[in-house]
Amino acid sequence: GKKKDKEPAEEGVDAALRITFSDACVLKLKGPTAYAAAAELEGCVAAWQGRRDVRAANLAAMVALAQTKVEWANPEHSAELQRLWALCKPDVPMPAPTRDVHATPGWKDAGFQSNDPCTD
Repeated sequence: GKKKDKEPAEEGVDAALRITFSDACVLKLKGPTAYAAAAELEGCVAAWQGRRDVRAANLAAMVALAQTKVEWANPEHSAELQRLWALCKPDVPMPAPTRDVHATPGWKDAGFQSNDPCTD
């Protein structure tokens, strides 16, 4: 947490404002605009913290998505894989599965490690 402390004014200098963010980060502002600068700084820090929280939430969502096992039997996954095929190979129709096997060299050509994107 942060705390603000007023320091006694030095001779010929306006009162100083010390803002303690942590043991390692203490900011000392002096002069007639010290409180305005402190308020602006607090706004900047709050905005940064908000963006940091959003980035952390986005990262957690991406990690969860990356850990999702993709399966042809899942209609949502199958539709997305078909959409991906159409984007990667717009001039090549996606081959129909043979006996529930969806492996085709086209997936490897599109950048997957194997001929079936569900095994990557």
